[in-house]
Formats: sequence, structure tokens, C-alpha cells
Amino acid sequence: MNQLLCGALEWLDVNRDRFDIFRIDPDPPPEEDQALGELALLCRQLVLRRACDQVDVEPLLAVLQSVESHQLFTHRLRRVNDALLPHVLVVSALQEAGLSSRVDIEVLQSMCDRSNALFAERPPHRLLELRRMLDSVGLRHRLPSYTTLARMSNLGRDVDPIRLTNYDIYSITHTLFFLTDFGRLVPRGLTSARRRLACATVHQLLGMQIHRGNYDMVGELLLSAYCLDGVDSDFYVAGWETLQAVQWREGVVPGPNYREEAHRTALKSGEEEGDSYVFGNCYHTTLVAALVGALCPPPRGSDPSSDAS
Repeated sequence: MNQLLCGALEWLDVNRDRFDIFRIDPDPPPEEDQALGELALLCRQLVLRRACDQVDVEPLLAVLQSVESHQLFTHRLRRVNDALLPHVLVVSALQEAGLSSRVDIEVLQSMCDRSNALFAERPPHRLLELRRMLDSVGLRHRLPSYTTLARMSNLGRDVDPIRLTNYDIYSITHTLFFLTDFGRLVPRGLTSARRRLACATVHQLLGMQIHRGNYDMVGELLLSAYCLDGVDSDFYVAGWETLQAVQWREGVVPGPNYREEAHRTALKSGEEEGDSYVFGNCYHTTLVAALVGALCPPPRGSDPSSDAS
């Protein structure tokens, strides 16, 4: 098992209580639901790929169980915008792990049938994410097909990599994640020519983001290359080596908004303040690094078990 995955999971395990949205406030802000959903997404993929046979995912799954059993968790469906997706992500991860969920699936179905949850304004890659997760737990819906959503996305048209914004790049990576369920399925709605173009675009963007030092995007683009079976390029090798090189000994991979000076300033207020700053600015990139370590094959000839710097 490679150090990228093991290091990231070790740090996530140490900080797992920070994903508990009710740990401090019975009415936490919506961004806490997002972090919980992202943890559930990681757990789901680790279980599906049987990575849990080699690493211990149970402590992270226990966090999901603890949160979803809280009496206020389901209430957030009607009180927090976009709460449906994090709820479904948690339920899906627990189902794949063979664990019981206290969330009533009929409550989720009622949200799909009778609320505006499916029709809030979302771009195609967000609709793909929602559709994939609803399908994973067997919820009925009236969302467009995977093919239609793929053709509506940035991958359904010609794009100039140089002119893409950060948001555009994330839309491409997330389209590939949920069109293929992180590489488990052939991408529907993309012709072979479109797939080849998408792969070339991903590799170009990967080189650009390595140069920029945006490790969050490097990780997401490595996953995107894997989703397109494009893991033999020099950019793919460089991306892997980059994440390995910047991973801290604690397992953290720094996010795009992390600043060492701000971290030092936070530490002056105490260790907890410093740890909180690192979590807030690095948890997502570290989750992405864990996914890369779990799903993406290490480059040929590399030493994936080498220690982090």
C-alpha cells in the first residue's frame, strides 16, 4: 500500500472528529455538511475498491454513522440548502460498507418527489454528481440522462485549456468522476474522439497545475486521467511525484489556500488554532490525495511506498 494513501488516511483518522458536524454547534453552517459528504465519498470509493482490506476505514465510517444517527441530521434536509446530496453520500457509503443507516430512505425519496431539491439551479457536473449518488441508493428521480449531461458539460464542446478558469477545471474533473463513478464505468455520452480530446486536455491541464503548485487540482486531474485510462503520460508521472514530494510527514497535502505564514500566526494562539487552520485549508486536498493513492496506479518504476518528505 502506497505512502500517499496511508499518510493521508492516517491524518484524516487523527482529525476524524472534525468531520462531525454536531461536535460544537447543533446548527452548524452548510459547509460542514459539504466536508462530511466529501468524507463519505472517499469512504464509498475505498469500500468499493476493497481498499478497506488493506487500510482501516472503520474509524471514518464510524464518524458517518455517529452523525447520521443524530436526531437533528435528517431535520437539516428541510432547513439547509443542498443538504440532500451530503445525506445521500453518507447513506451510500454506509450501504456499500454493509452498515445500517438510520436515515429513512422514504424521507429522501419524499425530498426527491415533493421538494425543489432536484431542481435548484445546478451546472451539468453538479447534476451528474447528484444523479450518480441518487442512483447509488436506488432513489427515483427525473434528472437528465448521463448522456445528456455529458453533452451539456465542458467535455461536450471544444475548450481551450489556457482560457479555462479554476471553476471550469473543477467542472471537467467532476464530470469525469461522476460520469465514470471514479473510473469504474465507461463514460457515457462521449464519443471516442471526445474521450481522446478530453484525455489530452486533462494532461495539458495537469502540466499547468503542477507548474502552478495547485496540488488540489493536480490530484483531481490525476484521478481524471485514471477515469479516462490515460495513466501512461509523462504528466501523469510528474503529478504522482509532485503529490508524493509535497506530502507532509503527518500525511497532509497542502491545499491551494494554505499559507505557511498564516499557519504560524494561528499557532501563536495555540496548537488547536494551528490544527484547525490546517484542517480548514488542507482537508479537501488530503482527501483527494487519499483517492489518488487508492485508485490511481503508481507510475511504472516508481517507489509508491517511499516516505513522505
